[in-house]
Amino acid sequence: MSDDFYRILRDTDLRIKTSARAHWNTTNILESYARVTTFLVITGGGLVSLVVAIPIAFEEVYAGYNLMINLSIFFLGGLTSIISTFQAIFRWTERAQSHRIAASHYTNARRRLEMMELNLPGSVEELTHILEELTRLSDITPSVPEPIWRKAFRSVHSET
Repeated sequence: MSDDFYRILRDTDLRIKTSARAHWNTTNILESYARVTTFLVITGGGLVSLVVAIPIAFEEVYAGYNLMINLSIFFLGGLTSIISTFQAIFRWTERAQSHRIAASHYTNARRRLEMMELNLPGSVEELTHILEELTRLSDITPSVPEPIWRKAFRSVHSET
């Protein structure tokens, strides 16, 4: 095998590792956004329900603090609504799932590359198939934000 083959093999391995790590990191970040916003929406909705119940359950408290209670309902309801809108617009859970699928595809490509390395004689054709698969994956997978990509790149290159 030529030096070019081994260079391409090494570069392909680094590319796959970096892509997989970047997509896994993006998945983790997006899932944490989804968890936090879901918690805030549930908590906000519960608090709004509790504050709205004050005039019904405790009329004497409401009479003395009606402005404060009404402002609390307005503020908590508005904040919960805004966070819920962010959830709907940014679709963090769905985006995390698409990055999880992409990371899984890159991990599978890495396994194929490792199997190919075990059977090096005649593996030029297999490397060509893997490179074609990586090209296809880069076309269909969601993009990773640049800072996350750079962090994954540094992390993978520091391991090698």
